[in-house]
Amino acid sequence: MLGEVGVKGDPLTHPRLMIQARAAFVSPDDPSRPALRDRWLARNPKAAVYIDLPDFAFVRLAPVSALLNAGFGRAHRIDPTDL
Repeated sequence: MLGEVGVKGDPLTHPRLMIQARAAFVSPDDPSRPALRDRWLARNPKAAVYIDLPDFAFVRLAPVSALLNAGFGRAHRIDPTDL
């Protein structure tokens, strides 16, 4: 679920996006893993401490569907191609 953080008032009245996705772990021997690792470390340098530990994993999320709730009476289903 995605929404604005720290907005005052009833959170149920704020716009939010619910995304349903299929998750798949990126295996340690996946050819794309080194690029993922480099990109993650470029954005999160402190992750160097734990990124190579055996319990760290990258996960790919493939959107299946989504629901945008834009406020009272304004809900819309979204196809994965539109995400």
